Formats: sequence, structure tokens, C-alpha cells
Amino acid sequence: MKEIIGLEINRIFVGEGEHDLYVDTNAGVLHFGTFADCCSETWVADILGVDALLGATVMFVDELDLPDPQDGRSRQQEDIIYGYGLTTNKGRATIAFRNSSNGYYGGHVEPAVMPDDVPDNAREITDDWGA
Repeated sequence: MKEIIGLEINRIFVGEGEHDLYVDTNAGVLHFGTFADCCSETWVADILGVDALLGATVMFVDELDLPDPQDGRSRQQEDIIYGYGLTTNKGRATIAFRNSSNGYYGGHVEPAVMPDDVPDNAREITDDWGA
């Protein structure tokens, strides 16, 4: 998510099925897609610290080591959670992604094709959110 450094975040959206994150910035819409290996699913799981993101400029992004989730939100047998910490001029936020599988497969998030705009069926995130 280093592509977002230096940009001001206007709005945040999660796509239908929670597989896509759209960030509307002063430089246009950035799209981050989740990708899963065979027999697994990866999705946007949590966006925490939304107040520190909206109307703020991203100064730093770091990958986070997050503990294995034991919260009953798994979609398969085992989950791995990973994410990014975003430091802005308003504070700090966390965007967490989950991969759920039988324990043998993984997933990841990466910049995807830049859309012209946010899809109509995407949900706007205005406060802390969890899938």
C-alpha cells in the first residue's frame, strides 16, 4: 500500500464481497484487490482508525505482524490475518486483511487496475468497520 504515501484520503470504500478496497484520494481512486491461492479466500476484514484517514495525508505505511485471530469470524478452517498501519497527519489507522483456508493456502493484497471511479455497489466506510 506504499502507493498511497503522500496522498490525501477523501473517501474509503469496500467492494461487494469485501474483496476490494477503493481509496478516493486527491490523485484519483486507488484500487487494492485481495487475491487468494487455490481453495482459500482473502478479504478486507477491518478498517480501524477511520477518523485518522478521512481528510488526512498519508505520511507512512508499514506492514503489521498481527496475531492469529481467534474471534469466530473464519470463513473456512483456519485464518491468517495481516495488515498495514497507516500514519497520517491526523493519527494512525490499521487496515487488516484475512485469508481463510484449510491451513495450507495463503493470500495477499496488491494494487489492482485503477478504476475510473468507485463501483456503484461499493460500500462507503465512514467509521471504524469490520466485515
